[in-house]
Parts: sequence; C-alpha cells; structure tokens
Amino acid sequence: MTRILRYVLSLPGDGNVIFSLAALVASGEVLDSSIMTKSNNIIDITNKNMEDSDQEDDEREESHSLNNNTSPHNPTPMLPHIQNSLSAKKKNGPLQRSDLQTVPKLNRLFSTHISMICRDALNSLRLTRNDHLTGSLNDNKKKAMITLAKKVGEGPLLLSLGKIILLPLQEINYHDCNDYISLIFHLTIRCSTTKARDAATSPLLSKLAFYPGLLESIWKHIQSYLHNKRAIRNAQSIYSYMTVFCDLFAHRLLAVDDDEFLANYSKQHQQIFMDEGMNYKFKPNVDDLKRIYAVDVVSELRDMLYDLYWANPVLMDDFLFNESEASPASKHSKPYFLPIERYTRVRLMLSGSKLWNSLYERWCRLTVRSDVKTFCEESNWWFSHVMASVKDDDAAVINPSNDDDQDIMQEDSADEMEVDGGAPTNHLSPTTADDENDAMASSFRDPKMARVLTSIPQAVPFDRRARLFTSLLEADKATSQDEASIIASTIQNMQDFDNITSMGDILTRTGARHLLKIRRDNLYDDAMEGMNNMVGKHLRRKVQVTFINQHGAVEAGIDGGGVFREFLDDLIHVAFHYPKDEGDGPIIQQDTHEGCVNNYLEDFQNETSNHSSDQMQYSPKNFFVPCDTQTLKVNTAASLSALVPNLPTHYEFLGRILGKAVYESHLVETQFCIPFLNRLLGKHNTLDDLRGVDEELHKNLCRLQHLSSEDLKMTGLTFEVVCDGKTKELLKNGSKIPVLKENVVKYVHLYSNHRLNIEGAERTRSFLKGFHDLIPPAWVRLFSANEVQKLIGGDDSVNGIDVTGLKKVMQYSGGYHPSQPIMQW
Repeated sequence: MTRILRYVLSLPGDGNVIFSLAALVASGEVLDSSIMTKSNNIIDITNKNMEDSDQEDDEREESHSLNNNTSPHNPTPMLPHIQNSLSAKKKNGPLQRSDLQTVPKLNRLFSTHISMICRDALNSLRLTRNDHLTGSLNDNKKKAMITLAKKVGEGPLLLSLGKIILLPLQEINYHDCNDYISLIFHLTIRCSTTKARDAATSPLLSKLAFYPGLLESIWKHIQSYLHNKRAIRNAQSIYSYMTVFCDLFAHRLLAVDDDEFLANYSKQHQQIFMDEGMNYKFKPNVDDLKRIYAVDVVSELRDMLYDLYWANPVLMDDFLFNESEASPASKHSKPYFLPIERYTRVRLMLSGSKLWNSLYERWCRLTVRSDVKTFCEESNWWFSHVMASVKDDDAAVINPSNDDDQDIMQEDSADEMEVDGGAPTNHLSPTTADDENDAMASSFRDPKMARVLTSIPQAVPFDRRARLFTSLLEADKATSQDEASIIASTIQNMQDFDNITSMGDILTRTGARHLLKIRRDNLYDDAMEGMNNMVGKHLRRKVQVTFINQHGAVEAGIDGGGVFREFLDDLIHVAFHYPKDEGDGPIIQQDTHEGCVNNYLEDFQNETSNHSSDQMQYSPKNFFVPCDTQTLKVNTAASLSALVPNLPTHYEFLGRILGKAVYESHLVETQFCIPFLNRLLGKHNTLDDLRGVDEELHKNLCRLQHLSSEDLKMTGLTFEVVCDGKTKELLKNGSKIPVLKENVVKYVHLYSNHRLNIEGAERTRSFLKGFHDLIPPAWVRLFSANEVQKLIGGDDSVNGIDVTGLKKVMQYSGGYHPSQPIMQW
C-alpha cells in the first residue's frame, strides 16, 4: 500500500501536483479558493527576500577563512552521509563566511524554495480548460486531486498505514518501514522549521505524534540503526528517520507539561498521578519497553548536530538549485518537483535544532525546581570535543555592531497572540530577531562558532559564552567609551573655551563623558531626569556622578568609577525594592490569581494631600512586585497607571538602569522571575512557566484538565478572565462559551497566556526598549533565562569563598610552607 501511494504521488505532472497539495494540507493550510492568493503573496514576499539576501551577500566584505581541522581525539562516532558539496569546497579552497549562513537565514531560503513547488501546484489548479496539449485541468479532475491531497495530508490514511507497518514490532518489514518513513518525510517538508509553533496547526503531525506507540516505534528503529547498524538502509535513511522523529516529537511536546514529561521521558522511572487530594504524587513506571528517554534523544541529536554544524557543516550549496532545474514561471507546465534528497541534511539541521532547543527550554525550566531532578546533566548539551580544540581567540569579536538605534526585538503582539487554533507563524519573512542574529554572527571571527551561538548556544558551556559576551561588551566599549576619539571629533566645532578649566570640563563639554548631579534625598527623580536624556550610544559612554547631600552641599571626591557603582547600587535598590512594611511606602499589590488588586492608596493620598498635583511625590518602589518564588515580576495593577503619570517612561528608565549595570559588568542584588526573563529573551511563556509566578494558580489550572465533564459544567466557567475587577474575554464572545471537557485544554492555555504574556505587556515592552538601548537583543539570546539572571546578579550556586582555588594559587614566603600547622586550611 505504501509503495502504491508513493508511486501515485511520484507520477510526473499530476502526481507532483497532488504531492505538493498534500504537503500544503499536512502543514495546516486549507485548500480553498483563498489559499491560492494567500500562497502567492507569500511567494512574492520570499522572492523579494531572496533578492535582498543575494544583494547583501554580494556587498559583504571578503569573508574570513575557516579552519576545518577537527580534534584528532574526537570521540563522536561520525555518521556516514551522502555525498555533498563539502568535498568539492575543500578542493577549491577553505570555506568562506558566505558558505555558512546562519540557520534562520537557511530556514527562510529553504522555506522559499519549498513554497515555489507549492506555487507551481496552485498555478496548475487555476487552469480550468480541458486542454491536454497544455496539461490543463478540468474542474472535476481538480476536485478529485484536491480530495486525494486532503486524504493524504490530513493524516488518517497515513496513520492507518503506520498502525500496520510500525506497531507490530515482532513482524516488521523493514523495507515497508523505510518506504513509510520516506513518505512522511516528503509530506512534512513544510513542517521542517526551527520553531515548533510554526507547524502547530499541522493535522498530519497531530495525527501521528499523539497516537500511542507510533513515535516510540520510530525511535526504536533509529536506535536499532545507531547501535546495531542494521534495519535502515543507509545514512540518507537515518537522516529521514531522525527528521521525522524530530518533527513529531517537537510537535508532541507542545502539549506535554513538565510533570507529564518527567513521568514519560525521564530515566528516573517515575510516573506522576493525582491522588484523591488532587496533589501530585510519584510512583515507579514499570512500562520500560516502549519508552523514549530524553537524555538519549539529547545525546543522539548532539552527535548528529555536531556533524551538521561543525564536522561537515551544511553549506549554502547543499540546497541551492541551478536555474536549469527551476520551472519557468511563465509556462503552465507540470510543477517542478525538487530532488528532495539534496535537502536531507538541511532538513535534519532545521528539525534537529528545533527539537534540541525545545528539550533545552524544558531542561532549563526543570533545573530551577527543587522538587524534581532534571532528566540530564548540563554537560550532555556540550560539543565538548569542539571546546577542547577551539580557543577563545578563535571566536573572538572582530567587528561588533555599535548602532545607536538598536530596535526592540519583534515579539508576538500581546493582544494578537493565539495559543490554539491560530494561524501558523509566517517563517518565510525575516524578523528583526533574525536580522539581529545575522549581525551578531558577523561579529565573530569563526563563522562555524557564530552559527552555533546564534542557533544552539547551549552546545557551548556557559562560562565560555559569558567570556564571549564580555568580549562583545569590551569591543563595543572600545568605540562608545573612546573618549580621545570623541573629543577629537567634537572639539574642532567648539568655540567657547573660556570656561574650560580642567580635563573633566573637556570630557563633559564634548559629550565624551556625561555628568550627573544627584541629590541623595531625591535619588530616583534626579537619576531619571538625567539618564532619560541619554539614549542609545550616549548612555553607553562613561557617566560621572556627583552627589549632593541633604544640606545642598557637593560631596567631596572624584568619580573614578567607584562613585558611579555606588550610585547604581543605591538607584537599583530604590527602583526595584518592594516595600514590605506598612511604613515603607505605598503598596499597590496584585495578590490573587484572578487579577483582583488591593490598592492601599488611601494612606498615600492622605500623606500627599499637602502637595499640589504637579508636585505630588510617589514611590518608585512598586513598579515590580514579588511573586511566590520571592523574585520580581512587573506590577500589572491598573491603578498604577492612574497613580503614576507617564508610566511607560518609568519602565523604560528601569530598563536602562538594569541595562547599564549589565553593560558595565556590575552585579546587582535584584532577582527576576523566570517568565519576565523569558520576555527579556523574546520568548513566549507557557503554562509550565506559570509555576514560577503563581504556583497555586498553576496547580488549579492543571486540576481543571483532570475534572470530569459533570464537574467542569458545575464550575460555571466561561472563556473569561478577571483583571483588576474587570472581566476580559479570552476569545470572541468568550462570555458565552462554557468551559467543557473538549475545550478545557484550550481554556487553560489561553488563561495562562493572558496572565504571562498579555497582562503588563505594554509595561514589559517599555522596559525592554530601555534595556535594549544598551544590550542588543541578540547578545542576550546567547543565554537561557537562568543564565541571564547570573549575568545580572551573579551565580547563587557559588557559596562563600573558593578555598580550593585559593590553595592552588597561594604562594608561601617568609619561611612559611604548607606543611606547617599554622598554615593548614
């Protein structure tokens, strides 16, 4: 049956059209009259993007050569792979930077090429004349082809085949199995992207990923080949198997929470269930024969990605086709069917990176939980053999960007986010984040390392990435804080030299250094007024602080850096400190998961009643509030906007404060919650992230999913959420949509999305705008949320003094030596 289906779909002309249409259906597109216009609009956009990309490549400066030598002690088993253009490149000379484009750019180009196939198929469907000479299609034939494409692309047919071919493990026909996987591999070609959410609406992935045992059977075949070298014919087949597995597993993980993940994919052999008290408990899992262990997936993917990223990297020539292969756009001929085998390594790179990053995000989230043990060690993610053979200097910064107008990253608009049932993300058009990654990649000397850092940074240990981040900062400071150059470029335009009496006057008059006069008793307002006038590259310059005491006198001392650091510490403490005592300032607090806010404004209004409205003083101490983990989150209370004029300006200022501290490598005490740090990275928060903000609400939402139909009806819940005493609909007409067993999952995810991504979105965006004035978004994306917190406040896991390190560097003199009792540690 599989071979017959493959034969029909591979027939010249009509078979290619059906295959392309089935691939469209498999990716979540709806075959109707609108899809033709919609798809062609996408193609027009992508063609323009390709032209722009080609122009950028032509204007790129001469690329730096790449050393392709790998470590002779490389422990990674090298997979045999199909012949690719790498050997030809080696013959012609070393690889150039243009050969190793970033993965987001490869993803866009790959999607563009695949969409060209679909465009040809849609063009064929437009032709309605029954003319056999031109190959046109009549209406009846068109309907029949669309019907067949839907049956293939929507999944039930392939699922039925999978039950017959894959599930009876004792009677497997490996030839049929390989044909079946090859068929899925081709049909899911539009689902191979770097983000799982791009294919979230795929009906084919949903049918196959969630059927019990099917994905596990595919994984068993992969392990059989990797460890026993049998079952699968060749390396191209293992690439196809692994690509299909990555697409299906990444799709399944979209609907799997952390506890369920640990129960099913962790080697702890624990299964989570809920007792009568609706509390999570653990019990051993005895069904070990059909399990997928996450640690094994991480290890196998690491070795394959090492081959694709480093040992034999995927090149532009691996999937760029010649002009002779492309179908003429002006001719209504049979649609062009690309030789997909040439894209095998590219697809595994895209799909493998997608799954690896999904697992890493899960791992990062689990590492902060004290009640569970995560599924693998941090070292499981590292390309250790690369770290052993590559020095820091090999990936040093060569030309970091110093644009003074760093744009905020393109985040999903909080008001437009859709969790379930939304349209798939358009991954054909480049985003600001992709452009920023490309710019940062060009900053590193080694293009292979740049590709790794911008796509799978977890392959490099944190301390190594931290040093590279510091090198980015130092290289940027070499330009932004080059006071001699700034003075030389501006002093020739100065006419008034009469009031210049010192070098400090020259620095401040030329703008090479900014001077802030701060009153001790008005620290926040003076700092905001002074620093908000400095944006972009101006805030990156050195700042000289002069304190004025409560008597109005200038405090003695010269700011050589220490005074500014004292100023930063005091300012951050005031700006982010949350009042715990009643006398510590006005409290505006959000204390319930329904968003009801208790405002303690009456005492505050009485306190300020003696001041005129334009002189009203307010405390900056409640722009952030603590959550259950005693870390800070954005205060989403609506009453804060009424209390504080120009509220977004304050959050933008707070972002600049924190950005300046990170830019100057100054550690601060402030600790932020994981969901807020995710927004700092431009990531979308999910239900599992809610645990880090409101554990009780997270538990209640999880309980909802396990209630019976009758119990759900008794709750009387609708698709609404209460915020600040106001009711907001989660869906259009949500007040009229009851929460039932069939839609409770959608309700839970929409609710958590509203709490984590929509509430306070404007304030968060303002904060990010200020933060990114100093720290470009791409630089921050080198790290996970936990690691960003380490950059901000240091590593809490390092307690006390490193006695072992002191012993190693200690030098004894004056007659003392380590054997003396007085010198014992």
